Amino acid sequence: MQKLLLLFIFSFSLFGNNPKVYTQLGDAIYDNVEKIRALKNIDAYKGFEDKIDAYYKKVHEARQFGFEVQHGSKRDLKLEYLENIRKLSKVNEYFFKRVKSGFHSSVKIQNSSLFLGTVNSGLLDTQKNKNKIMKYYNKHKGSINPEGVIQGFLDEAYAKKHKKRYKRKIKTKKQLQEEKMQRLRENDKIKAEALEKKLTTELRAKKQKIRQDQERELFH
Repeated sequence: MQKLLLLFIFSFSLFGNNPKVYTQLGDAIYDNVEKIRALKNIDAYKGFEDKIDAYYKKVHEARQFGFEVQHGSKRDLKLEYLENIRKLSKVNEYFFKRVKSGFHSSVKIQNSSLFLGTVNSGLLDTQKNKNKIMKYYNKHKGSINPEGVIQGFLDEAYAKKHKKRYKRKIKTKKQLQEEKMQRLRENDKIKAEALEKKLTTELRAKKQKIRQDQERELFH
């Protein structure tokens, strides 16, 4: 029972992280192996099933080998492990190139199934190809389920759009406040001018009356 428990813990540790030996090469291989395995679900890669299965097995064997090198039981085989993952790295790179090629081909021949498969594979640089992806989607949106990468792009665009609207709304409130202040200043100016005109008229009337009174006194 104890041996079984130890075996379970060891197996969990293998699948929970990657070996700390030659991580720059190893991590890319181990982190992508499930994505490469999932390519078997794309019709265009059905012919690669045997190759993918063989690769998948070799990657997991290499991973266990890496942990054994890391923990010391096969430390003297470190260079052999390096050579092993170098070979696997070439296969990893091969599938990246196949997916990239498949994506561009899908756009060219208008194959939406292959298009979605490559876009959502996790092996395509979707940020780099974002414009091309969205251009194809907008052209075929009536027949494409945007679930996955495309939905993420749509959600991102929606969030940005509403953020801009919110900013415009805040700006409009500010403008309305400024316009209100401008109207108040104009009203104050109009009132001041009216008061000045009234006072001027009253002063002129007083001067006129004084002059008339003086003229009456002069002739009487």
